[in-house]
Amino acid sequence: MTMWLSACAVVFLLWPARFGGSATILIVQGNSMQPALGNGDLVVARSRDTYHAGDIVVFDVNRPGVASSARVMHRIMSIAADGTIITQGDNRATADEFGTTTSDIVGEAQLTIPNGGTILWVLSRWWTLAGVAGVLTILALLGTETPSRPRRRARRGPVCIVNSL
Repeated sequence: MTMWLSACAVVFLLWPARFGGSATILIVQGNSMQPALGNGDLVVARSRDTYHAGDIVVFDVNRPGVASSARVMHRIMSIAADGTIITQGDNRATADEFGTTTSDIVGEAQLTIPNGGTILWVLSRWWTLAGVAGVLTILALLGTETPSRPRRRARRGPVCIVNSL
């Protein structure tokens, strides 16, 4: 029972925002947040009602002339009364000039798995899946023994004693 409750809690906490949940799962690309976050780290960000200075947040940045937005993960340095936020990467000397507001925030980084994104990338490659399938096939074949023939016992028939006169 406890295992089922734990599994349900994990599913609830990691349910993606695109399907109505509040979690966004990302892989860090770049070194702007080192030493807190490194290239290849897996991060789970969850949306909240309020954010504060010091929070590491994921937010959308709309670039002029580009139809889609980019996702950036930086630390909030300050929040103005009008909702404008100043962000900066931990490994950067100057603050960002994105013109970001609190409505652009996707969520706060709440769970980090070091190199988790790199591990997922390696596991998702065809050659890794082929290698795992090959190893499992070999283990399955080695684990099966051909049945040996049972030893035959020497048959002894009924003992017949003959008395001669």
